[in-house]
Amino acid sequence: MTRPSLTWHDQAACRNAPEAFEGPGPKADARALCQVCPVKAACLASAMIEEGPDDEQCRWGVRGGLTPGQRAELSRIIRAVPTQRRPTEDPEDPEDDQ
Repeated sequence: MTRPSLTWHDQAACRNAPEAFEGPGPKADARALCQVCPVKAACLASAMIEEGPDDEQCRWGVRGGLTPGQRAELSRIIRAVPTQRRPTEDPEDPEDDQ
């Protein structure tokens, strides 16, 4: 018998506490759940991918321990960091000469 594969959603600390994320106002309960969540990083990564870099209208609620404003700022920081690519050949690596 094979077990169904679990997603990060199935392991989230908030999976049985939607009330912590509903309604306007401070989200101290939601952020407290995020602090002890074993899949906090996966949740934040998912939020950042889903929300994209520019659409601030689609950011909602606490996700991965961050508020919409915090995720927007993180997105701006990420876009400001230049990407670095590793060269395909390292001139000091003797294995590249083979």
